[in-house]
Amino acid sequence: TKTVLRADPKAFAAGPTSAPPGFAGFEVADAGGRAAVGAVLPGSPAAAAGLKPGDVVASVGDTPTPTPAALRDRLRLLVSGGPARFAVTRGSEELT
Repeated sequence: TKTVLRADPKAFAAGPTSAPPGFAGFEVADAGGRAAVGAVLPGSPAAAAGLKPGDVVASVGDTPTPTPAALRDRLRLLVSGGPARFAVTRGSEELT
């Protein structure tokens, strides 16, 4: 079973913000060499999308993020206030 995680469109209605490029609102963590979500900032795009600490991030958009470094590199390319699609694994469940 797949679940779709989407941020509340109202969170992005105002357009780009003063947040730095790559701001998704979560800390990148290492889960045994895999890219994972660490702490999630309350009220952030990551929180609005339902990301949780411990989620393993397989990709951002069509770009695989197999390691924490790869995830950080991909996050730097995000446009502040723009949409982003994350494929994550939470336990045994795959989410996009």
